[in-house]
Amino acid sequence: MDTVLSQIFLYLASIYMINGILINIFRRLKLADFIAHILTGIVFSLLLMGWGEFFGSAGTAPFNHNGQLDLFFRQSQLNSAAAEGDTLNPVLSPDSAAMPVAGETNARVDALPPEIAAADNPDAHFLLLIKFMITVGLLLFLMQLGLNFDPRFFRMKKEENTWRQVGIFAGLTALIVGLSSYFLVLERDLLLSGLTVIAFLSIHIGAVLSYNFPVSARMQRPFIFLIQLAILLDIIVIGIYSALEIYVKYQNYTFSKHGIHGIYLLILLLFVIPIVFNKASVAIFKTLSKWMGEYTLLLKLGILFFFFYAGFQAELSVLLLGLWAGLLFNALMDISEFEFRQKFFAGASFLYILPFVEIGRSLFFGELYQRGFWIHLGVMIGALVLVSLVMGFLQRGERQYPLVISAGTFPRGELTVLIIWLFKEIGWIPLSVFTLLVVVVIVTNLIGTVMGKILFIRPLRRQMRT
Repeated sequence: MDTVLSQIFLYLASIYMINGILINIFRRLKLADFIAHILTGIVFSLLLMGWGEFFGSAGTAPFNHNGQLDLFFRQSQLNSAAAEGDTLNPVLSPDSAAMPVAGETNARVDALPPEIAAADNPDAHFLLLIKFMITVGLLLFLMQLGLNFDPRFFRMKKEENTWRQVGIFAGLTALIVGLSSYFLVLERDLLLSGLTVIAFLSIHIGAVLSYNFPVSARMQRPFIFLIQLAILLDIIVIGIYSALEIYVKYQNYTFSKHGIHGIYLLILLLFVIPIVFNKASVAIFKTLSKWMGEYTLLLKLGILFFFFYAGFQAELSVLLLGLWAGLLFNALMDISEFEFRQKFFAGASFLYILPFVEIGRSLFFGELYQRGFWIHLGVMIGALVLVSLVMGFLQRGERQYPLVISAGTFPRGELTVLIIWLFKEIGWIPLSVFTLLVVVVIVTNLIGTVMGKILFIRPLRRQMRT
C-alpha cells in the first residue's frame, strides 16, 4: 500500500507541476482552462514514455501505468456486465462502437493482460484510486453547474422564447452536423453520427467572453440570451446522455436480477423533495441548527454523500448525479453557509482537472495522422460554422446582434469534451473518432476566442473611454 500511495502522490505532483505552468500561460493568453488541462495529459504521457522509448524500436513498452488506464477502466465495466449476465452493453473496446454478441464479454475480459486483471496487483490498486479521483473531479465539475443554476434567470417576456431558440439550434445541429458526419466523416454510421450530434449540442460562450467581460451595455441583451441558451442546452445534453445510459443498463430489466437498482432509484426520488420544497427544507434545518449548531453542516454533507451512494448503487450516469447533487447541495445550504460553499469548491477545484488530464492522456494515443483526418476535421468545423451562421441569420429580426449570436454558438467546450470522452469510455465511439471530435472542440474554442477578441473588444474599449 505504501508503494501505491507513493505512486499516487508522484502522479499528482507531476500533473500539477505541468498544469501550473500551462494554466499560467493559457490564462495570460485568455485561452480556455480545459485546453490547458488536456495539454497537461498529453505532456504527462510524453514525459512518462521517455524520449528514448518514444523514438525507440517498435513494441517498446511505455510506463506501466500510462498505457493501461483504458484497459483497467474497461475491465471494471466488463466485469460488472459479465457478473450480471448483460451481453447487451456496448463493446468496451477502444476501436469498436458495435454491440457485443453473446459470449463476447468474457472473451474480452480474458484478453486483458493478466498483470492488470489480477485484483491483488498494486498496479490495479493504483489505477482504481486514479479512477476514483477522476470520478470525484467529474462529479464536482457537474455540481458547479447545478449549484449555479437559478430558475429566476430564465424569467423572460413572451417574445423572448429561449426554448424555441433551443429547438431551432438543436434542429440545425441535428440536420447539418448529423448529415455532414453521417455522409462525409463517419462512413454512414448512424449510431456514431447520432452520438456526435448529442455531444455537439452543447455550446461554450466563455470563449467569446474571455476578452470582453463585462460586456458593453448594448451587448448585454444578446449575451444574456446566449447564456440562457447555453445552460438549457447543457441540461438537455446531460439529460439525453443519462437517458441513453439508463436505457442500455435497464433495457432487460428484471426484478430478480436488478430489483435492488430499482429500490435505489426510488430512494433517489426522495432527494427531489429538498429541491422542490426548498423553503420547507431550509426551515427544517434552521430548527435543527438551534439544537446541533454548526454541526448541522455535517448532517447536510452526510445527506449528500448518501445521495451519491444511492446514485452509484442505482448505476445512474455520473453527469446526472453531479448535476442533481449540485441542485441538492444548493437547496440544503443556507445563505449563512455561503462562505463555506465557496471555500469547499475552491478547495476541491484541484480535482476538476483530472478528467481533462485523462482526456489528454487518451488523446496522446489517438490517431492524428489517420487517413483523411484533416479533411474530416475541416468538414466538421465547416458544419459547425454553418450552424452558427444560420443561427445568426435567424436572429436578425429578434433585436439581437446576429454576429454576436453566430460567434457565441460556434465554439464547443468542456461539456462537449466530457461527453465525447464518456462515449469513448463506455465503448460507444472508437478511439479514432474520439481523437477527431476532441480536436474539433479544441479548434472551435480557439477560433471562438480569437473571434471574441477581434469582434467585441473594440466596443468595450469605446465604452470605457466614454
